[in-house]
Amino acid sequence: MVNQYQALVVDKAAVASALKAAKEIGEYKRLQAVYLREALGLKVEAIAAATGFSVGYVKHIHSAFRHAGMGAIVSKGKGGRYHAHMTVSQEEAFIAPFVEAAKAGHVLEVSRIHRALEGKMGRKLRVQNTYNLLHRHGWRKIAPRPKHPQGDPVAQEAFKKTGRRSSRQRRTKPRP
Repeated sequence: MVNQYQALVVDKAAVASALKAAKEIGEYKRLQAVYLREALGLKVEAIAAATGFSVGYVKHIHSAFRHAGMGAIVSKGKGGRYHAHMTVSQEEAFIAPFVEAAKAGHVLEVSRIHRALEGKMGRKLRVQNTYNLLHRHGWRKIAPRPKHPQGDPVAQEAFKKTGRRSSRQRRTKPRP
C-alpha cells in the first residue's frame, strides 16, 4: 500500500491576511509553509528549503493545520508565569506595606522582605525569588552593609593614627 500525502483544504485569503498580520517570524514561516503548498503547489521538500524548516516539521505543520485549522498555526505566545507563587496583583498587595515604608524614608533590607515572603508562603524560598519579585515591581536599590564582614576595627583605628599624612591632614601650597 502506498502512503499518500493527504490533501490540504486552505482558504487562501484567510492565510494571506494572517501572513500580513503575523508578528513573529516563526508564526510567519509556519503560515508560509501552508500558503506555499496551497497557492504554488510546492512539494514538502521545496517548502522546507524555502522556509528553513525540516521536511518532518513541514509535514507536522500541514497535519496540525488539517486537524485544528488556523489556530494550530497562529501562535498564542509561549511562556508565562507557570510556576508563580502569587499573581501579580497579590505580589503588589504583599509589597504595598514595604512601599509605604520606603516612601516614609525607611531603608528596606531584602532579608526582611524575604522573611515576610517566606512567612506568607509558609515554607523556605530562595532569596532569588525575593529579588525577582522586587525586580518585577521596579525595585533596584540594595541596602548597604553597615560594615565589611572581614573588617578589623583595631586595624582601622591604628591606620587612622599612623596612616599616610595626606589622609589625616590637608596640604596647602606655600604662598610665594
